[in-house]
Amino acid sequence: MAGVSIITIVKDHVNGLMDTHESILKQTHSDWEMLIVVGTSSDSTLATARTLESHDHRVKVLEQKGDGIYGAMNEGLQLARAEFVWFMNAGDKFAAVDILEKAVIEMSHRNIG
Repeated sequence: MAGVSIITIVKDHVNGLMDTHESILKQTHSDWEMLIVVGTSSDSTLATARTLESHDHRVKVLEQKGDGIYGAMNEGLQLARAEFVWFMNAGDKFAAVDILEKAVIEMSHRNIG
């Protein structure tokens, strides 16, 4: 089954980052990487992201170099290695535990790249 690069953009939103990470962990599709792009934050967002990275080899953290959400998305895309890309802002959650699995199956059957 195909892999998914999940790019998560976050700035000053530790609880949202944790919620999004937890939602990803619950997915039945396990071939994913989480690329966390952290904007300049005044709280512990970067430290929390680094802790997630140190506990799970599928999590990679990038400190945003540019400005704005679209710049952060592009920076995340440069690191993405999987066949498919999924964007989730900090605080976003999957509606069900099998969403990634269903999406990958559907995209694979339709030859969507």
